[in-house]
Amino acid sequence: MRKRVLLIILLLLSASLRPGDGLATFSRTVQSEIDPELMRIDEDKFLGAPIKTDYKLIDEQGEHFVLSDMIRGKPLILLLSYYRCDGVCPTVNRDFRAIVQKMKKKKLGVDFSVLSLSFDVDETLERLKMFNAKLKFPKWMNKGWRTAIFENDEDIKPLTESVGYRFFWSLRDQMFLHPNVFIFISPDGRVVRYLYGATIGEKDVELAINEAAFGKSGRSKVEDLKDLVLLACFSYNYKEGKYSINYPLFIAVGSLALGISAIIIALIVVRKRVRR
Repeated sequence: MRKRVLLIILLLLSASLRPGDGLATFSRTVQSEIDPELMRIDEDKFLGAPIKTDYKLIDEQGEHFVLSDMIRGKPLILLLSYYRCDGVCPTVNRDFRAIVQKMKKKKLGVDFSVLSLSFDVDETLERLKMFNAKLKFPKWMNKGWRTAIFENDEDIKPLTESVGYRFFWSLRDQMFLHPNVFIFISPDGRVVRYLYGATIGEKDVELAINEAAFGKSGRSKVEDLKDLVLLACFSYNYKEGKYSINYPLFIAVGSLALGISAIIIALIVVRKRVRR
């Protein structure tokens, strides 16, 4: 009898673990062993910190420029991305493009600039051009918004570390895990605000631009940090044009919980029978 019960327990345990294997195959999500907190920026440490502005960059037209060209007399919004991404990165850039188009109190190229910059050491100018083509910027935006890559790969780490930005490569999913954050830099080259991902609107951006123009720094709202786990719990649905719940992840977690519960119940039954 005991052998039979133990066999049932082993079968339940193996069944509860199988959804995780399916998750690795069919769902490109954040690895469970990587804590999203690792991607959280230590704002107390980096707000108000100066950054180097002499990094050499190359834009979508193949033109060479330096970071300081983007912050002459006006705030810069820095959006770190990578261009072989086929999901969140182009989506975040497109969504922010829509926000900029709606803004009435602040004008792109006059009151602020935007720089989309890749942190991928293997980035190429060809991928940059393809990424830029996906965004479909109106011509009037080209004066104030540039997409670019580093001229020297060695500059990626110093810049990302100077703003507290951390990213990880997932071998399983063949993708980068990184925070979706807009970094506001003042005209004198200091980090003054972080706004996270999908919850911001034009009013948030306009306020942050005002603060950056005056060099006033401030922490983000705590609830904004929920965007750090956006990749873990949600995936982008291209057909519907929106984020949807990542059902395989929740099915896997639910199956595991069900399997553990079944094991506990089986152990209780065995224990009662042994006592009898």
